[in-house]
Amino acid sequence: MKQLDGYFVFPGKQQYVPVESIMNEQPIIINKNNSMFDALRLILEFRENDEVLCVDHNNNLQGILTINDFSKHLEKEELDTPLEKVMRTTLWTIDPKEDVRNARDLMIMKDIGRLPVVYNKEILGVLTTKNLLNSYYSDLEDLVKSTEIVFDAIHEGVCIIDKNEVVRYWNENAEKLYGVKAQDILEKKISDKFPNALLLEALRTEQPLRNKKHEPREGKIVNLSAIPIIIDGEVIGAISTDRDITEVEKLQSELKETKKKLQDLENVVKDSSKETSFSGIPTNNKAYSMALKMASKVANEKVTVLLTGETGVGKGLFAEAIHNESDRQNNPFIAVNCGAIPENLLESELFGYEEGSFTGSKKGGKPGKFELAESGTLFLDEIDSLSLDLQVKLLKSIEEMKVYRIGGTSPKKLDVRLIAATNNNLENMVKEGRFRKDLYYRINVVNIEIPPLRKRKEDIPALVKTFAKEFSKLHGKKVDKVEPQALESLVNYSWPGNVRELRNAIERIIVLNNDDAIEFEDLPQFVKEKNSYTPQQSESDDLKSLSKAIEETERATIKKTLKATKSRTEAAEILGIPRSTLYYKIKQLGLHLQDL
Repeated sequence: MKQLDGYFVFPGKQQYVPVESIMNEQPIIINKNNSMFDALRLILEFRENDEVLCVDHNNNLQGILTINDFSKHLEKEELDTPLEKVMRTTLWTIDPKEDVRNARDLMIMKDIGRLPVVYNKEILGVLTTKNLLNSYYSDLEDLVKSTEIVFDAIHEGVCIIDKNEVVRYWNENAEKLYGVKAQDILEKKISDKFPNALLLEALRTEQPLRNKKHEPREGKIVNLSAIPIIIDGEVIGAISTDRDITEVEKLQSELKETKKKLQDLENVVKDSSKETSFSGIPTNNKAYSMALKMASKVANEKVTVLLTGETGVGKGLFAEAIHNESDRQNNPFIAVNCGAIPENLLESELFGYEEGSFTGSKKGGKPGKFELAESGTLFLDEIDSLSLDLQVKLLKSIEEMKVYRIGGTSPKKLDVRLIAATNNNLENMVKEGRFRKDLYYRINVVNIEIPPLRKRKEDIPALVKTFAKEFSKLHGKKVDKVEPQALESLVNYSWPGNVRELRNAIERIIVLNNDDAIEFEDLPQFVKEKNSYTPQQSESDDLKSLSKAIEETERATIKKTLKATKSRTEAAEILGIPRSTLYYKIKQLGLHLQDL
């Protein structure tokens, strides 16, 4: 038999047909270390194949995995499972010169649906039962008789009709696919059960149909191919192979959904990047606008920037916006809060260490934040928390653009843009001997002071709406309105914790709110007390007196502790508060070094 463009043409006598003449010459070959997801993606891309051949690094055949194997393994295995774990390793192969009849007999004997074609350990193709169907060379009666076992063994539904459209063959998989038993359709016209059967189109038009997808019944998706059968130039029937691709379609749908989620995530990342750029920081305040303009101007300059301002004003937001507006935006942005890391660990965090440099050090050592920020930006928040010894090492690294790991003897060259931030007055700290003058001058090339929220109250309404929208989406709420009295109270409050405190307050309101609007009663107690509309003046005065008493007690306690200790770090430990909190309290209470 020979195959002419999708038709079955049967000669009068059987003849030798080598396997290589009908095999699939483009099998899917994949390394066994790849994942099920990789293999499934290739099967979906090359729909003519429903199996992958798994090889080792020398391209030697190691196993096989079919689409049906995927369906079984996906019930208990993840898509990232290596093929080596799930592939079938019991294999039978065949020589490309072997007669297809011998290949057919081997497939029947071994009850398999495909044979890899191998010569001298080289994979030349794969022979499937579909190849046999598309090229079988006996007459119709012999075809039905000799292939009946094969048809029942394969995973496709098979139907054969004669020239009068009468069903002559209907295998078990056709029964499963269409829900019709063989005894209910054999020797009957196929149109009695399926008036619009695609097999009829192949018979009547004498044209082959390939890979037509349809849904014969709810929940079943089938890929059908049908071709006319020709003997001595006469069309005597047609044959179809129907493959159940329900699971493939399901997996493809899940893959599309996964791609959509990845795209959505990418959009979120892009939106997040926009939010941390200067265009994503709207303001109506003149001082804040000037700070933004200055930051935007220096974004592409390789100068050190010092951001100053109270805690919570958004110094980290400014630093990230500078990075995202610079030519380093696609490289790392590494942020370090110097005040949040214990002093004995800060050096190794910043500069890294070599293997064996101290007890407990990792094998191979560890890069510091400077190295991790290579070609990008390193943001050092609360830089005033650094000890004088660390300040020396930091200055040397900045000036030489080299870093020495702890325990290391050779420097590592750096290309890092440095942004520093503090909520303390570094100039006063220099005068007091708590911050090195040379380091101060080195990092204070461009000083950008960010105004506190109480000095830009005109921005509070927009910030409230932005945070309300953000947290409504996060917590599945729909709070899209702010009652005027509530908004006025939020604007009037002094917000000592600045934007950070406002943001946290709005999140609390959204979480506890069951309505679509923020009302005065929803506000935190400390905001309502500062905006009380009740006439209980005496209680308000008492509260102010109590607040004053607490402030005086804090001032006396902190002052006494500072006098009794050698450093602010030691004082913070005795008081049981972080160093950054102590610095904030000193500034808030108006304590000065000369008073101590």
